[in-house]
Amino acid sequence: MPATAARWPICWVVPIVVREPVRGTAQVRVNGRPVGVLEFGGGGCRFRYTDDLTDPRHAVLGQVFEERPRASYQSPVGLPHWFTNLLPEPGSGLRRYYMAQWGDRHLDDARLLLALGEDLPGAVTVHPIDVPQSGILVMPPTAEIEAERMHLSALAGAQPKMSLIRDGERLTLPARGESGDVIAKLPERAFDKLCENEYLMMRWATVSGLEVPRVELVAPGSVPPIFDTIVTPSSPIYMVERFDRGERGTKIHIEDFAQVLNVAPALRDATQLPGGREVSYDRIAIVINELTGPSGVIDYVRRLVAMTLMGNTDAHLKNWSLIYRDGHTPKLSPAYDLVCSTIYKQLSYSALTFALGGETMPNLVDVSCFYRLAEAVGVDPHIVVDAASAMAQTMVEAWPDVRLADGELFPALVKHIDDRLARHPLLR
Repeated sequence: MPATAARWPICWVVPIVVREPVRGTAQVRVNGRPVGVLEFGGGGCRFRYTDDLTDPRHAVLGQVFEERPRASYQSPVGLPHWFTNLLPEPGSGLRRYYMAQWGDRHLDDARLLLALGEDLPGAVTVHPIDVPQSGILVMPPTAEIEAERMHLSALAGAQPKMSLIRDGERLTLPARGESGDVIAKLPERAFDKLCENEYLMMRWATVSGLEVPRVELVAPGSVPPIFDTIVTPSSPIYMVERFDRGERGTKIHIEDFAQVLNVAPALRDATQLPGGREVSYDRIAIVINELTGPSGVIDYVRRLVAMTLMGNTDAHLKNWSLIYRDGHTPKLSPAYDLVCSTIYKQLSYSALTFALGGETMPNLVDVSCFYRLAEAVGVDPHIVVDAASAMAQTMVEAWPDVRLADGELFPALVKHIDDRLARHPLLR
């Protein structure tokens, strides 16, 4: 290890722990209002939605419960899909962190949900009612970190990340029951300069007029060292504002499209879902139109243009979300997780996660794809095509400002984007 490198010393050696399945019940709340009950038993879980949709105080938990409030939501193993999507995915950096800290190689979703239930994405919280102590995770006596310094926030995604509280230049872990207002993402060994990549693409989106949270790059030493990761001083940490958190720790409810479509996280990029449902960017547009109207579709189209020109081939269901700022009305959340994936050799020939107007290769998407998307949705194709063409031109005009201000962060990426803009069919 280089002498200048910083090692973040949390051991990933995890012993085998045999645990009985969680039993008992837990209350589900949205901004403090009880909306349902989770019933655990036999290794599985059932959710009963109990809120009254006609009550003026009613707030949306998820679209699936709005459409079928009295349906049975259960899983014989683990959690119902909507709740599984609240948690860090198996294999992710944050999931491995929790496995190490709790000494559990096979950390089950039920225990993890109960442990992280006070700081989940959006405004949902989960509170044990009569779950025995054996069903609640506690720090083992051999833990290498004090309980009060443990990260206890649920964040999706494979990259090592943490939720933090910002106080001026100071970044600290939230205490139990509190919530962070920014997310820190660490570099990935498999993808060179991933933090710089996302920062540049998010800055490009900002200058191009898309709604995105504030982002920045910070020195590794300014972030608490909770992961077993080697970070050199030349490798900055990517910071992004949490758009599901407001002033003084208030929570703003969100749900991603894996939750909207009620599918397991493992199917986030599946083009065919159980029951014969097909997934495409056109199909997502249909759902957005049903929930937000044509204005939401135009916003979505502008983001699809950005995704295509950037070479972002990993815009799966969990990278699109709805936000409920008033607790009731769904809107597209600010854009996030914008990365140029085609810069990486192992992904350079990747197809889009889903088809767009019948096309799956990002370098072949043109205005005709957006015409077909509009026809599928049932909105005026000419309005959609005009919006797509205008956004493409806006991004071309915005790119020189980004490359001039921050291009030195990742020169190879700048050249890659220059080449894409020079030949992309959306710009012909």
